[in-house]
Amino acid sequence: LLAAKYRPYGVYRDARSVLVIHNLAHQGVEPASTYPDLGLPPEWYGALEWVFPEWARRHALDKGEAVNFLKGAVVTADRIVTVSQGYSWEVTTAEGGQGLNELLSSRKSVLN
Repeated sequence: LLAAKYRPYGVYRDARSVLVIHNLAHQGVEPASTYPDLGLPPEWYGALEWVFPEWARRHALDKGEAVNFLKGAVVTADRIVTVSQGYSWEVTTAEGGQGLNELLSSRKSVLN
């Protein structure tokens, strides 16, 4: 929200956002059809875009399209903090990253 709605207009330009992760299992995933209700510009859809793996879809015609609020926070946060150094490492692994491991690995410079 800070990056999408305020910074482009110079408002809160010097404000920073910190994301604290304590359980990646709770990501705030909703149907993609909810995106327009968020009031965010269309060009920000990619920051929240989420596609479920085929094994997690309900039926063969399900495209798995969704929005993931935690993913959006990871993409836009100025700093990402976890509950421990061990968990900071764990969330960057395939086993502990709950599908966000590659994104979190790419943000290691701001992940503590």
